[in-house]
Amino acid sequence: INRPLNTIEEAIEDIKNGKARIFINIGKNHKITPGDLIREISKRSGIDGKLVGKIDIHSTYSFIEIPEQYAELVLVSLDKARIKGIPIIVEPAKKKKQ
Repeated sequence: INRPLNTIEEAIEDIKNGKARIFINIGKNHKITPGDLIREISKRSGIDGKLVGKIDIHSTYSFIEIPEQYAELVLVSLDKARIKGIPIIVEPAKKKKQ
């Protein structure tokens, strides 16, 4: 059945082993640590920081793995947020190009 994507959850392409990958537009150049990201996710969404999985921090962006069932909550919670005073953009990660 072909139908338009109408929820954030359906737009999340990169899901492995029940974990969804989320893209965030801050990274090492912004002096961001995994702890900063976990604290912000936990504070804003209410999920336990222990649920946050693998975190890949690159120079200007990061990827965060979270349980699939919390992906939409985290995306909505971080919308228009700031981390260390930096306005962030958070969105579902695109699948890696093969």
